[in-house]
This record gives sequence, structure tokens and C-alpha cells, in this order.
Amino acid sequence: MSVTGTAGDLRTNVYRRALGDVCAQADDLLHDAGAGPGNPVAGVAAMIADAWTASGSTARAAFLADLAEAGLAWRGAVVGLRDDADARRDDEPVQIDVEAQPHLRWKTEQASLSARSRAV
Repeated sequence: MSVTGTAGDLRTNVYRRALGDVCAQADDLLHDAGAGPGNPVAGVAAMIADAWTASGSTARAAFLADLAEAGLAWRGAVVGLRDDADARRDDEPVQIDVEAQPHLRWKTEQASLSARSRAV
């Protein structure tokens, strides 16, 4: 969408919207991971703990601790991604005047944004 007038060539900042989508997807991942601490492997860990109860193996506790740590690290990574995308989105203007800032035109075109994200 573009608006032409005395203000130049104002266009919607598609990049800003994409950052908002990243935030929403991260929130969905965190929600889907479960209530409480949101460890996505908690269910698997519980099943392993039940299965291992009869074995008497001393390796069980260490393995389950590693599994719990991995699940919590995953949550931390998703939270970090969401927070970074949220901060970047806040720094972006809603519209960009591509006449005054032609170097930012890529932020206003979905095709350019897609090509740029594939190149990274």
C-alpha cells in the first residue's frame, strides 16, 4: 500500500509486521509447550521416569536432569527470540517514506523481505 502526496511516498513497513508475526508465533510456541514453566519435554520426561522406575539405574537421575535442562533452554531461546523481535519491532516506524529513504524500500516490499530472509 502506498500513499503519495506532499509527505513523499509513504508505504507500510512490512518488515515491522513480520517482526510482529515472529512475536505472535513465539508466544504460540510457548503456550503450546504447556502451562507452568513450559518445558516441552516434561511429558516425555515423566514417561521415561515411570518406565525407568523399575530398572534401578543410577543413570536415570542424570539423564532426566539433562532432559529437563534442554527443555528449559529451549524455552529461554524462544523467549529471547520473542523479546528481540519485539524490541526491533518497537524501533521500526509504521510507515516508511521510500522517496526520502530509498535504501529502506526493501522493508516495504514482501518479495524483497522474503528474498532478504532467504539470503541470511
